[in-house]
Amino acid sequence: PQKRNPVPIEHMRHLASVTVGRCDTIVNTMHNTPFTDMNDSEGEVQQAGYAAFDSGGRVLELLAAMLPACSINADRVRRTTEAACITITELADTLVRDEGLSFRQAHEIAAHTARAVIRDGIALGQGYAAFTAAFRAETGRDTALDPAAFETATAPETFVARRDRPGGPAPAALDRAFATYRESWAHLATGRQVRHTRLTEADTALGAAFDRLLES
Repeated sequence: PQKRNPVPIEHMRHLASVTVGRCDTIVNTMHNTPFTDMNDSEGEVQQAGYAAFDSGGRVLELLAAMLPACSINADRVRRTTEAACITITELADTLVRDEGLSFRQAHEIAAHTARAVIRDGIALGQGYAAFTAAFRAETGRDTALDPAAFETATAPETFVARRDRPGGPAPAALDRAFATYRESWAHLATGRQVRHTRLTEADTALGAAFDRLLES
């Protein structure tokens, strides 16, 4: 009663894990094919296969129902991001790139800055004074980052935009990922259509062959 669990997501994670497990059952059984009579494992493999499609289909149905119903509270996301110092790693990366610090030094400064703003109850982007003090204590010199550069380095928009490698959240990375997914989907859809056509033609040919046998 004290929390609101994302029930559809919980169910999808569970069903997806079950589906992967069932697929593993098939693969781990089939690797014995060259060394055994596969009739011994037919039942288990077929049961796992049908069950995998059943649970996998339920995942897709839940996902298709959930996504259109989702909404994002952008203000709350920003408040949570600031309170948790989620973008602190980008500050450390900026120090490595722009100040020439080692990763250890950069993360020491970032950690001190994060602890200070959390203690003071302020957003990370407002912690320039704490940052400059931590930087001076770690390096013995003043930082070249001015308040505007510090605010940019700790902004959520910067954090997202700079993570443009495969798997990252930047728009460019997502566009490439979606293009790959669409290409894979088109390939699978084409293969499915080819198999469906082949099976239909084979069924028609089989029926025609039996008809000729009956006529003769």
